[in-house]
Amino acid sequence: MSSDIDRVLNELLEKVKPPEFPPGGVPTEIAARVYGIAPDTLRNQMEQGMIGIGHITRKKKRGQRQIYISPLKLYKDTGFIWRGEKKVEELEERK
Repeated sequence: MSSDIDRVLNELLEKVKPPEFPPGGVPTEIAARVYGIAPDTLRNQMEQGMIGIGHITRKKKRGQRQIYISPLKLYKDTGFIWRGEKKVEELEERK
């Protein structure tokens, strides 16, 4: 039942014109707040392929990760419309 609902919702989302987003990617802290998880958890789950809202690469020398979170993929996965906020506090101001 749940997979049928997910399928229908995804089909509807594909037919509806998505909102326009500002240039660039969604900050990790913002996306993590949307999912209700810690930023490190979001990074780890993206790296493991559990959350597919962008891409993540590791720098060889330092082991640091570079992340791009697509506003459109985040919107399709959660319904959250990113308006260019850079800090979590700005999300609180939207409410």
